[in-house]
Amino acid sequence: DLDWNREREEWLAYSSQFVFAAIFLMVLVGGALLERIKEE
Repeated sequence: DLDWNREREEWLAYSSQFVFAAIFLMVLVGGALLERIKEE
């Protein structure tokens, strides 16, 4: 059970890192798109 708990915690840390990176990329892409729209 302890091993399973440790694995789950590692997975949660990894998945939260992935979600944070995805949001960061979306913000970057969204900002770039907004800049393009403003220029036009």
